[in-house]
Amino acid sequence: MSNKHSLSFLFSPLFLFDFFLLLFGILFLLESRNIRRGFQQVLDARIYPRVVTSVFCLMILFHLVQIALDHEVNKKESEKNKLPKEIIFKISVLFGLFTSYILLIQILGYFETGFLFLWSSITVLGERSLKWCVKAFFISVLIILVTYLIFGVLLNIYVPSGLIIR
Repeated sequence: MSNKHSLSFLFSPLFLFDFFLLLFGILFLLESRNIRRGFQQVLDARIYPRVVTSVFCLMILFHLVQIALDHEVNKKESEKNKLPKEIIFKISVLFGLFTSYILLIQILGYFETGFLFLWSSITVLGERSLKWCVKAFFISVLIILVTYLIFGVLLNIYVPSGLIIR
């Protein structure tokens, strides 16, 4: 078997996408160093993003290894991993929302940006209807209120202050 065929999976869309996500996760992990420790915190504010990002990167890394191993076993893997255009569109929009979330969190605040991110992502992933958009709005409000009560009130953890919730 030639070397060209054995490494062809490196250029498959799924492998490249996973590799890009892994780089994104590593950059997010490195960026978590800039999070300040809050006043009178029970837990360090940097722990949660570091744990979530580490788990994210490990899952992506395991998937990259699985793609490489599956390619060796089954040469038709590239045909099996073709993603529909609608899925690629949703993934691209979600990536843009993640990037916007990271950029806006210091400007708008943790809870405000979280609300916008949740509402937008739930709307994009769900049905294309006004009813779903309204449901997504109330789900997002509920999640943000619960998050505020847990982190802001009960645990007294510092989060970037915002325009509405300080």
